[in-house]
Amino acid sequence: MSIVCGVAGFKGSDEKAALKVAAILAEEQNRGQGSAGIAIHLCGGGDEIDVITKRGTVQDLRMRYDLRDYPGKTAVGVNRYATSGSTRFDMPPLRGEIDGQWMAFGVNGDTVNIDGKPWQQYRTSLEAVYHARSDTEVLLHLLAQTEGKDPVERMCRAFPRVEGAFSVVAVLGDGRMVLLRDRWGFRPLWIGRSEHGVAVASEDAALRGYQDLREVLPGEIIVIENDLTIAAWQYCPPAERLHVCSFESVYLKKSGSRGVNRFRSACGEKLAAELIASRMAETISNHIVVPVLDSGRDAALAFAYALGLRVVAGINRSRLSHEMRAFMAENHDARVAIAELKHVCDPEVLTGQDVILVEDSLLRGDTLSSIIPVVRRYARTVRVAIASPPVTGPCYYGIATPTRNELYASCHTIEETRRHIGADSLHYLSLAGYRSCFRHLSIAGYLEELTPDQHVCDACMSGNYPPFVPPRHSLPE
Repeated sequence: MSIVCGVAGFKGSDEKAALKVAAILAEEQNRGQGSAGIAIHLCGGGDEIDVITKRGTVQDLRMRYDLRDYPGKTAVGVNRYATSGSTRFDMPPLRGEIDGQWMAFGVNGDTVNIDGKPWQQYRTSLEAVYHARSDTEVLLHLLAQTEGKDPVERMCRAFPRVEGAFSVVAVLGDGRMVLLRDRWGFRPLWIGRSEHGVAVASEDAALRGYQDLREVLPGEIIVIENDLTIAAWQYCPPAERLHVCSFESVYLKKSGSRGVNRFRSACGEKLAAELIASRMAETISNHIVVPVLDSGRDAALAFAYALGLRVVAGINRSRLSHEMRAFMAENHDARVAIAELKHVCDPEVLTGQDVILVEDSLLRGDTLSSIIPVVRRYARTVRVAIASPPVTGPCYYGIATPTRNELYASCHTIEETRRHIGADSLHYLSLAGYRSCFRHLSIAGYLEELTPDQHVCDACMSGNYPPFVPPRHSLPE
């Protein structure tokens, strides 16, 4: 397992590519806060590519480096959210020289197999010296071991041998920029234009101000030439059974990305419908609904509207916690500390009220178990409604839940989970209800409506995994 992240790129007519990439990465800070890095094809430097990285956020990177000192027309960048590999050598983008030409790239996702065997096994089979511990460097060695007249041809021949989730951005020593998406479509990747050049991002919401936005298709490779012309083709056909990650739209993507509001709102509305069907709604007619920000907001608004309840801002975000996400912290203590710093309860709104907290998901339970005791200081009762099913299985394709024991619902009942977080009641959206909302997901320009059994991955909730899993995977009993 390597990284979940936001990737970005820019190729333009001026020498400010690094600044443009930094701006895109700032819009994608929600996707990773472990490190930030940019690789720049330097003007006047032949095939020289410089890579700058810094632990923390894009702002930390910009405080360490003056990007004006790195003039170049092509650059790619990564916000890293690590699932393994924590040395400075693991901070992407990673750079290497193949047949005398430099290249650097970043990957959003996780490799599972190469040539049908675990990537770790492939790694040890090569007679190579490694600096990093992540699979990104292994992919670089895979390219070096693959025949091809240039890096693009090598990529087209190498990546069909890889099973896993990967959305790739690369800068080549000749100044070209290359994008590539796995044939299953796990992780998003977008491209857009402006009068100054061509930009790339993991989410379309990070490309504000750009036109002609479109999603990179599963199995597609795109090359942006030095004259800014774009060549695109299928390096391999899209998989017959796609695996677009549903959890991207539950939690990871920022509000404003394509389809996120529709999907989260549908989940909130469906959750309300299930409470009505169970006659639970009759017992909460005097409650107020409080969204757990930010990813729980859209579901909470739709949930409250469907039930005819008042929705209030009983929990607000601290200005000290801009773009901090507790889920991405390294350990339990760090996650609790972020949750406590990030969420500020409003006593004037909550005092004496019966409260329903609406949250997008529950994985480890750290956020809710930190928030609820504070809400209880003021509220009369605290119920919790989760706008997705219990997450019971690890993700091997780009979300940092690699083991079952990290997921509270995998080894505890709903009642045990309720007691753990300290709520008066706990209700999840059913798996069937959740899957009915997939029609609001899409691959722009390819499939405008996705279906559960043909296009979407919900393995972490349903246990229906793609056909490639790591050796340590064991199905639930």
